Amino acid sequence: MKKNIISFLIFFCLCGASFAKATSDRPEWVDNWRSIYPDEVYIAQMGKANGKKADNEAKNIAANTLAQFIKTNVQSETNSSMKTTSASDEKGRLVTSKRKTNSQNITLSVDVVLTSLEFTEPWYNKKEKSWYCVAYISREKAYQAYKPAVQDAYRKFQALYEKAENETEPLLKCNYYKAAFNSGADFRSTYDFAILLNPTAVKMDFESERSKLNSIPAVVKKILLQSTVSINVNGDYGNSNYDAILNVFSGMGFVIQEEDSLYKLEAVMNDNDSVYKFKTKETHSIYPSISITLKNKDGVPVYAFSYKTDVKTSNFTLDSARRDAYPKFAREMAPNLSSDFEEHFGLNDLDILFGGR
Repeated sequence: MKKNIISFLIFFCLCGASFAKATSDRPEWVDNWRSIYPDEVYIAQMGKANGKKADNEAKNIAANTLAQFIKTNVQSETNSSMKTTSASDEKGRLVTSKRKTNSQNITLSVDVVLTSLEFTEPWYNKKEKSWYCVAYISREKAYQAYKPAVQDAYRKFQALYEKAENETEPLLKCNYYKAAFNSGADFRSTYDFAILLNPTAVKMDFESERSKLNSIPAVVKKILLQSTVSINVNGDYGNSNYDAILNVFSGMGFVIQEEDSLYKLEAVMNDNDSVYKFKTKETHSIYPSISITLKNKDGVPVYAFSYKTDVKTSNFTLDSARRDAYPKFAREMAPNLSSDFEEHFGLNDLDILFGGR
């Protein structure tokens, strides 16, 4: 009887030891990987693959899931940034900029960060016949690996920004700000990506630099609000084109000032008149056109624009033809002048929304 009891106890202990070993073999991270690799310190994702020899597959799934997680989140961060990138001019009016996400830059950024990728030792669940693995990246290590990309992008932006800051001619200054803003696209995308990796460190290192980039639309608008222009249109009819030009420039923020203005706008109208005679009557057919030159205070041209309609207007007298054609021409010309000027000085690239425009 004693022999049977001893045998039973040995069998029970062996079973208990075997059970304890099986339990201890299950890594803690299998069930609690989010706690072991907390989001504040790591970016981590779990991979699972079925099959006895699928350990490498589990690692690949974890790595790919993590890479996709980063891409998705940085695009979300970028889109949010697009909606909130704004500043105010000195009168408190909102100035906003929009931009597009560069998916190629995101892919390259992910590749850089994945050089800091680490893995748990894959673990095999015999019952499920599945392999588990966690891919993880230390946020601090990832940021330090990626930081040079942000620094390089900022240096390129800063070179053009300084050129704009040092320029004294206001509209040329706007042109340089446009170039700086466009060159800042890489800085914006690298900054947005770095924010995903380590928000605290990025803001400490680059927040003032990012604010400088975001402030450009407001800075340009401030320049325009401080820029005065006088307008003179030769050959106009009933001030139709003068009023149209005035509305375009005042709408962009310029102050219209006839005396002691920073800029002088000279416009010349041309009828491009053709006269057709039939017996004692004649008909005037005109295709109005305009040539505009904007000069600075030193008389140096800083902008030129010309436009001609392809719409013929005919009447028995030139005065009547002008009366009919010029108001229509002014309405046709004005949006073309506005878009051309904004493109030339980069206002459309800054995508400024100002004064209800």
